[in-house]
Amino acid sequence: MFEQAVIDWLVAKAGLNFATAKVAVLRADTIKPPEDRAPPYWKISADRRIATLSAHHLDQETFPAYADMLEAFAPDVLYAYPSMAVALATLSARAKRPLRFKLVLTSSEELPSQARAKLT
Repeated sequence: MFEQAVIDWLVAKAGLNFATAKVAVLRADTIKPPEDRAPPYWKISADRRIATLSAHHLDQETFPAYADMLEAFAPDVLYAYPSMAVALATLSARAKRPLRFKLVLTSSEELPSQARAKLT
């Protein structure tokens, strides 16, 4: 309960409401078997507010499909492991295809200070 309260507070500081914001989740969720290399690599909630993306499938080959989906879905918040947020940012920069979020929220891993610059 405390963790959710902190998340809600941080999101509110960014001018958003976590209960109503569109959120892309890039954590350890299993969407499908890693050997299944065909899109989609995500699931979208019934209310179309939360897109849960597979961290296991994100790489240079699959990035265009992720970018297409994220651009179409237009999430307010990226909620991710720091390592996955950095991977997404790195792939985005390599592809010269910027992805924009109102807020990038990371947890469960340390976010190195040099990685923070990639996420702003």
